[in-house]
Amino acid sequence: MTERGRQERAPYRLAIVDDSPYHRLRFAKLFGRSEALEVVGMAADGEEGVGLIASARPDVVLLDLTMPRMDGFAVLRWVMAHAPLPIVVCSSRTDRDSVFKALELGAVDYIIKPGTGRDSLARIERYLLDRVVAAAGARVEARPIAPA
Repeated sequence: MTERGRQERAPYRLAIVDDSPYHRLRFAKLFGRSEALEVVGMAADGEEGVGLIASARPDVVLLDLTMPRMDGFAVLRWVMAHAPLPIVVCSSRTDRDSVFKALELGAVDYIIKPGTGRDSLARIERYLLDRVVAAAGARVEARPIAPA
């Protein structure tokens, strides 16, 4: 479903879980301009992310993998076991094992995180927005907690 097809209904509620203050703020600005998404909270690590997901009950999560205290893989395991919802991983990890592991744990999409250069995010804004909106409409089922 495109963003335009979603405009007549309430926006999807989005949580952003990323340890980079730069990316949290840039993503919040990007998604905050969309009529299809409403940013309901941001978390700086996996533990905060789990708390945010439990309390804010978002429709979709944008999740980094490499974070302190609790990494994105652990967040994926918890969400899929306790509060299944669509998760889009946005990570700088490009290795095949990380991509497949995230998808096997239940992520509905995997996007390589844009760099912090002046125009890096601007170049992929439309792509990122479309992918998160599309993922928000995905149907996700509970999974038992996968081994670490």
